[in-house]
Amino acid sequence: ALERELRRRVADESDLGASQDLREWCGKAHGTALRLAAVFHAVSGHDYSEPITGHTMSRAILLVRYGLKVQQALAGRSRASRQERMRRLLEHI
Repeated sequence: ALERELRRRVADESDLGASQDLREWCGKAHGTALRLAAVFHAVSGHDYSEPITGHTMSRAILLVRYGLKVQQALAGRSRASRQERMRRLLEHI
């Protein structure tokens, strides 16, 4: 579900597709969620041979979604600061 959602949003140029950095981050998000779930599973004391539960996977996806919001905020700040630098440059010229 996460991978499908991110693919759809990356395809939308007005959403995540507007930024190369966000597109790249999203391309790695599902793998990050799987790795986080494995870590959560291990630190919870489960044996590696036991399947990862849906609850554990949900926690990992929640953390990845939070990371995406952080990345979006950083991309927005970067875009805004570039625009501000360009405005100042144009005023100077």
